[in-house]
Amino acid sequence: MRSKALLSFIAIVLVPLSASAQTTHRIISPSVYTNLEARSSNGHPAGFPNARYQYIHESVDLLIPHGGSIKAVGFRIDSGGSYTSYKAKLSIYLGSTTKTSTTLTKKFSANGAVGNYFKEKAIVMPTVAASKTKPSQNFVMYPLDRPFTFSSHKNLLVEYRTSTSVPTGPAGWYLLDYGGPSRTGTFKGGTFGTACPNSLKRTATLTASPWPLGQISSFHVKGAMPSAPGLFVIGVSNHAWGPIPLPLDLRPFGSPGCKLYTDVLISNLIATNSKGELVFFLRLDQSRSHNGLKVYGQYIYFDGASAGARLRSTNAAWVQATSGPRVGLLWAWGGTVPHTVGTYHPSYPIVCAFDYQ
Repeated sequence: MRSKALLSFIAIVLVPLSASAQTTHRIISPSVYTNLEARSSNGHPAGFPNARYQYIHESVDLLIPHGGSIKAVGFRIDSGGSYTSYKAKLSIYLGSTTKTSTTLTKKFSANGAVGNYFKEKAIVMPTVAASKTKPSQNFVMYPLDRPFTFSSHKNLLVEYRTSTSVPTGPAGWYLLDYGGPSRTGTFKGGTFGTACPNSLKRTATLTASPWPLGQISSFHVKGAMPSAPGLFVIGVSNHAWGPIPLPLDLRPFGSPGCKLYTDVLISNLIATNSKGELVFFLRLDQSRSHNGLKVYGQYIYFDGASAGARLRSTNAAWVQATSGPRVGLLWAWGGTVPHTVGTYHPSYPIVCAFDYQ
C-alpha cells in the first residue's frame, strides 16, 4: 500500500513538471527590437526569386538557453501598411558557427555547416490589416520539420532559400519589419535625482554615455569643486541598499540637502581636475548574462572650502548594457542557384522571431 501511495504521489508531481517543461517561448532578434518598431521595412527573404540569405545571430544577443530546442522561425510583419496574401516556395537551414556578424565571409559555405530543417514548401504569407500597435504583433512563423538544438557557445546560422516561383500573388511589396544597417542599438540611459550646491554655488552634474556590450561606457562629472577628492560609486539598485531605503538623506552625515541615490557595490577614490570635472570609465565583458544589465552611478566629493558641510553629491545617472543588433547578413538572388558567393552586410537585420522550448 505504501508503495502504491508513493507511486501515486510521484505521478502527481511529475505531470505538472512535464507540462511546464513543454512551454513554448518566443524571442526576438535583434533583442533591441523586442518592444521597439524597427526603423525601416524590406521584402526579403521571401520576396525575391532564386534567393539565398544567410543570417548570423550572435548568441550574446540571442537569449535562448543553452540546449534549448528551436521549434519555429519567422518574421515580424511591418506595421506600416496592410498586405495581401501571396504564395512562395521556401526552405530553411540552420547550423552553429564561430563566425560573427563582422567576420562573416562572402562565401556561403565558409560560414559554417547547415542542415535542412524546413524542406522546400509552398508557404502562404497571410493577408493582414495595418497594425494598430508599434511594434506590430503580426508574425509569420514556420514550424520546423524537426527541432534544432541551440548552443550558446556558438552563434546561430540561419539560411533561407527561395525558388523561381516566388512571389506569386498581387503586385507590390509584402514588407517585413527591418532594422537597417546599425550595430549600436538604442541608447538606454538617463539621469535622476538632484545635486546639492557646493561652496562655489554650483551644482555638479553627472551624465552617462551609451554602453554597447563589451565596450566602454563613461560617466561625466562637471561643476564639482576643483581638484577635489571623492568617491565614484557604482550600484545596481536605486530602491534600496541592503536594508536601507533609497534615496538616503545625507543630512545626518553633515550634508543637508544631499542624497545618495544608488546602492554601493563598487567605490573608487578619484579626484576632479582643476576645472572640477572628471570622467569615470566602465566596461563589462561581452557575456550573455550582462545583456540588459542596468547600472547606476553617483559621485560624492569633498568640499574643503565649505564652512559647514564638507561632503557634496551630484545627481545620479544610469546606463543599461545593450548588445545592438548583432546580426550579419550574406545574400544573393536571381541567376543560377544555389549561389556560392553573396553580398555581405555586417548588420542588416530583418526582425526575426524564434519559438523555442
